[in-house]
Amino acid sequence: MRRPRIKPEHAPYRTTNGGVRIGGGVYGIAAEITDPGGWLWSLLGAIDGTAGPAQIIRSVCRAHPDAAEADVRDAVRGTCSGCCEMPG
Repeated sequence: MRRPRIKPEHAPYRTTNGGVRIGGGVYGIAAEITDPGGWLWSLLGAIDGTAGPAQIIRSVCRAHPDAAEADVRDAVRGTCSGCCEMPG
């Protein structure tokens, strides 16, 4: 995973209840996730094909000091397992 990017068809968006939906309506990929600290939204914005995983994790942790690095790392892995692509 050099520089992951969320596929356009899986682009995240905020829901009216403050959560984040990713994966559109694709069965088995789509999910709605709670984001009480706001760092998940920042993470998804950072997975844009311009940075590697380590840079993404550092960026999110700097912007959200209350986010545990291990949680952010797990979220990068989980998000990129089904909704990301590697830019050519």
